[in-house]
Amino acid sequence: MYLLHYGILLGLVAMLGWGVGDTLSGIISKEQGSLKIAAWSQFPGIVLLLALAFIYKVPQISAYYLFLQLADAAILTLSAVAFFEAMKIGEISIVSPISASWAAFTVILSLLLLGESAGQLQYIGIALAIAGTALASFKLEGARSMRRRKRALGADIAFISALGFGLGFFILNVLIIQLGWLLPTILNSILIAIFVMIYARSKGIDISLKKDERKPLLWLGIIYVISIIAYSIGITQSYAVIVAPIAAASPVITVSIVILFLKERPSKNQVVGIAAALCGIILLSI
Repeated sequence: MYLLHYGILLGLVAMLGWGVGDTLSGIISKEQGSLKIAAWSQFPGIVLLLALAFIYKVPQISAYYLFLQLADAAILTLSAVAFFEAMKIGEISIVSPISASWAAFTVILSLLLLGESAGQLQYIGIALAIAGTALASFKLEGARSMRRRKRALGADIAFISALGFGLGFFILNVLIIQLGWLLPTILNSILIAIFVMIYARSKGIDISLKKDERKPLLWLGIIYVISIIAYSIGITQSYAVIVAPIAAASPVITVSIVILFLKERPSKNQVVGIAAALCGIILLSI
């Protein structure tokens, strides 16, 4: 029970970190572009994780798990690119809640393939956390005001993104269970940075870093690496069906920051979504 609660606590740290990080990322991306953020925000984490690798023993990795690691990084990179593309052509009120549902796919795969389980109250908590996160991710009034044809723009790509993130985090869970949390986290950070740079170069997108852009990305990278470390260690202390929905509720933090500090008025569905997600997290901790 102690380990379960420790895993839940780490899931909450990941949720808070990703929520704050996504808020900063949204502000920074307006000036620097999303691909630049996706690539360069990995580097503070890579430095920290490599430093930890000198302190902690890192296991050897077989050819099979190395292939799985490469596949996982590629899936997560493509999912991020798909999400950015969906946001570019679609409406945030449609794209965001669809993409935020990735934890549902991770939970389903963990239940079916890893044999994980939870209590009845926790299953209700999982459903509430995922549904609440989706509700908190958009304003229903904005969605209603759009034309029907426009609503579909980006929805299919957002769904592919959610599937990809769900599968990617499931594979990461498998790697963490087999290899510990440190090595898969290091390799994912390095490979994602490389894959994003390759993609940007293939599209002719300049992601070179200017001097005044370094400090914001440094802080963003620190926040993100703390979040992924918390998530990864949380998986070793609890089940993915518990930790993933909590960590994936990060949009609740993002929306709360916008409401509290930027004084943006929330819609009714966002208030309901935040309340539902919080109730879900409480049920998961019982």
